[in-house]
Formats: sequence, structure tokens, C-alpha cells
Amino acid sequence: MKKIFTFISFFILILSIFSCSKNENKGQVYYNENGERLLTQPQVLTIKHDQNQELKTKSVTIEGNETLDKFVIKDQDNNQVGEIITEGPYDAAVYKITDKYIFIGLTRNGIGGYILYAGVHQLYQLDRANNNLKKVNVPDNGYALTDVSTDGNLVAYVDENVNNHSVNVLNITDDSVKTFKVLEKYGQAGDVKFSPDGKKIAYAASLGSPDSTDWESAIYAINLETSEEKLLITQKVEVLHVIGWKDNDNVDYNGGEME
Repeated sequence: MKKIFTFISFFILILSIFSCSKNENKGQVYYNENGERLLTQPQVLTIKHDQNQELKTKSVTIEGNETLDKFVIKDQDNNQVGEIITEGPYDAAVYKITDKYIFIGLTRNGIGGYILYAGVHQLYQLDRANNNLKKVNVPDNGYALTDVSTDGNLVAYVDENVNNHSVNVLNITDDSVKTFKVLEKYGQAGDVKFSPDGKKIAYAASLGSPDSTDWESAIYAINLETSEEKLLITQKVEVLHVIGWKDNDNVDYNGGEME
């Protein structure tokens, strides 16, 4: 009899717990995506996507060659997103990729002479969100583009025309340009590089004469907010090259480091 009483008490306790649970969720019936009834409320998960994952284009391929006068730009799914029509022999390659843009640089072939500093001669900007392709507003002749800021809004280029030798920074968002004159004694300038925060540039300049060993080369830094220019180093060598910025204050050149 005692065992029977214990069993009945346990059974009543179970019914009581079930009844409470049932009353607590009274009127609430849950189903899964297949229409099957669930005993408990399903969890709701909020998935947050990384901003970069929303970009349509992660990479591009460039089809064409200098004899076709046309380059076709395709996204990672092999869909054409634009084309670049050229006049004359050019090579095209991906120049830089930022969070928002892919930059494609075009370099003229057949240019010879005593050239100390490299650069591209045309630049196109592909918006990774909508695949809009447009040409960066820099003149085609006598200019060498050398860098794009980390955020993709600023482009550095050098005016190679003898009568107007300068280092320039173009703001792509409004087409405004800041121009900094290079000392007249220097025949060539280049290697313009943005600091990581985009607030400074460094560039190199050289006498640039193949007929003389009376060499001199220098590296300068410019604060883009104040336009203050600072000579970092000068040496009696044919050419110094700016490698880049180690941080927002220190410039690397020829594999070395300057304060």
C-alpha cells in the first residue's frame, strides 16, 4: 500500500508540473519551417554580416592586350562590369584594392629614356558595391600616378612637364587638387606615398642627369593638412627611393628608415 501511495504521489506531481508549464504557454503553439509542431519556442538568431561581405566584387580579371586598344573588366563570377578603351599601346593591371574600390592602372608602352621613378599614366576606379567603373580625373600626358590613399579617396601623382614640375594630391570625391612645387634643381621626382592615415605624403627627388656624376637625391615629407614640407634626408647619390611609411610618422627609403 505504501508503494502504491508513493507512486500516485509522484504521478500527481508530474501532472502538476506539466499543467503549470502548459498554462504558462497557453495559446502559444510553435512550428518549424517544415510545419512540424515544436514543444518549445524556437530560438531567433540575428546574423550580423561584416561590411566587406556586402561588396559585390571581391576581385577582377582584365582581358585584352595593347594591340586591341580595349580592356574588358570582369568580376569574380566572370561577368563583365566594364571596359576601358585606349588610344595607343597600354598595359593594364590591378593597381590597388581598398575597402570600397578596385583601382586599375594603365601604363604606356614604348616610353624610354633616363627614368628614375615609375608610375601609371591612367587610373580607373571600380566601385565594389555597384560595379560602377569610371576614369580618375588626371590628365593623360606628362603625369605619373604613384599612390592611392588607404581609404581610396586620394590619388598622388607627379607632373613631369619640365615647366611645371610638381607633386599633386587629387581628392576623388570633389576633384580638388593640392599642388606642391618641386625644387627647380631636381630634374625628376616620384615615389609619392601616403601615410597610413592619409594625412601626409613622402616623395623623392633627384637631379636626374645621365650625363653627370654630380649626383644628389632627397626625400621630403608634406603634411597635407598644414602644407608644411620637411626635408628628411639628402645624399650625394644618383637616386633615393621611398619604399613607404612604417607608421604615420616614419618613412622607409631604400630599405632603411628615417625619423
